[in-house]
Amino acid sequence: MINSIKNAIKYLLACNVSEAIALLIGLILGLPTLFYPIQLLYINLVTDGLPALMLAFSPRDTGLMSITPEKEMVLLKSKDQSYIGAVGFVGAILVIVSYFIFSGQKLGGAAAFSILTIIQSFVFIDLWLSHRHIHESFKHLLSPLFFLAFILPLVLQFIILSHPVSAGIFKILPVSTLIYFEFVGLSMLVLTGIFFVKKVIKIR
Repeated sequence: MINSIKNAIKYLLACNVSEAIALLIGLILGLPTLFYPIQLLYINLVTDGLPALMLAFSPRDTGLMSITPEKEMVLLKSKDQSYIGAVGFVGAILVIVSYFIFSGQKLGGAAAFSILTIIQSFVFIDLWLSHRHIHESFKHLLSPLFFLAFILPLVLQFIILSHPVSAGIFKILPVSTLIYFEFVGLSMLVLTGIFFVKKVIKIR
């Protein structure tokens, strides 16, 4: 249970760090409004809501039984803090890069908003598995609870991007289905970043 709580906290903080760093980089680079308040509210409601709650039902980490209990309980160790900061930075870089990639099509705002939203689903994968390798723990991704928490933000983002009315509410331009999947593909790169982050700070 403690591990699930830690993972939920790491998820929430990593998402918020990505958001904060992306905004800071945007200000430094002099970019026009990177995110509107309604976009940030939506991201916090959708990605920080159901996925964070579902982490309470994530599979047990059997490896914890072999770890010697510590005298003092520290909720977030230095490795956890490093993970949060590094993953947050990787996510922010993906957001900024996507902004520039799609700015030529006047979709920079839609890209930044979408990437920041969608990467949270892929960060969720790593924390649902408690940093275990995906290929070794794939069966845990077949849980209905995982599927619901993972897919809901993706579906909602697709709906927002597909219709002029919903896109207008979030102050972005609608995009094609192909562009949407390009956003998803770019967001998946956060898993590569997470892989190297875990190697460097020696998680798993």
